[in-house]
Amino acid sequence: MLLRGKSILVVMLAWTLAGCAVQLVEENDPRIEEGLSDYQTALEEFQLRVTDAYGRCAFYRGLVGEIERRDCATETSTNARSQCEMRIAEDLQSATFNRDEMCDAASYQGNLEDFYFPEEARLRVLVTRAGILDSSGACARLSRGVARLAETVTDETIREWIGDFEGGDSANCTALQLRRVQANHTLLRQGHQRLDERDREDGSGPEQAKAFLPTAHETLVQSISIALFIERAKRRGGE
Repeated sequence: MLLRGKSILVVMLAWTLAGCAVQLVEENDPRIEEGLSDYQTALEEFQLRVTDAYGRCAFYRGLVGEIERRDCATETSTNARSQCEMRIAEDLQSATFNRDEMCDAASYQGNLEDFYFPEEARLRVLVTRAGILDSSGACARLSRGVARLAETVTDETIREWIGDFEGGDSANCTALQLRRVQANHTLLRQGHQRLDERDREDGSGPEQAKAFLPTAHETLVQSISIALFIERAKRRGGE
């Protein structure tokens, strides 16, 4: 489930209104806040790095094509033609190397070890930690507050999110939202894989990434922000 645009404001409003009916009684865990902040830092670095790499990948692909179209036939002497061909070969070698390096840096496979694997492991540890800290099902108690709110919300994605709490999930609030972060991390990973597939098919990876990466990034940042909001609300005793 993706939360887009200003949806996070509605979700935080849900927590504020729900707090009027019941306090958050789960214990705050500073390690979870720290882990989420570290995850977001890694996400921001990934976003900047991969976006830049896709742009450079597209640039060098175009440059390679331009170099391959160069023609030395207009050179009148054998020596001039030979020098022209050498320059083309050197330029093509350099551009091809840069193209391959940048396209690999942008690819899903090129980011498995630096981002996807370690950050997925981090999120799993956070979910486990949250569950061990409090498995009492305290989050289900928010249903008295959010049930009324759900009736006034028209956005289907927000209704679905609220419904998780309204339905009496046995997990605590942080564990529930951390699973949302996990799900959005998986969506980013799967979408990146599809970008690679499209790129192999028709070379459209860099162009497709312009639309996909900002949306996936925004969705993850929103889910992280909600999880942090929950932890900080616990620290304040749900007030």
